[in-house]
Amino acid sequence: MEHIEQRPSELTFDSKGVMLIDGVGIPGSNIFLLFPLLFKKEKPSLIGLEELINKLTEMKLNSYILENSPRKKAKIETKTGGSNEIDNKHWYYLGP
Repeated sequence: MEHIEQRPSELTFDSKGVMLIDGVGIPGSNIFLLFPLLFKKEKPSLIGLEELINKLTEMKLNSYILENSPRKKAKIETKTGGSNEIDNKHWYYLGP
């Protein structure tokens, strides 16, 4: 936060939490919701999040952002003897 406060003309927010990037407000954004997401791997789609990440990257502060790690793929054996890689985030076993 200290690095951001040193450059208020680039990134700031008003008392309601609306984010301002280069003096332009991002309607519907809320820094109080967006800021904690920078420290989580899974990032939901919220208004202003992409702009915030892009601005922090431009300011060379992206080392403070926890990036999404690539999801691991699970290998499953098929009945025919081959194997397939599947995305384990959306995989469910419905067997006996």
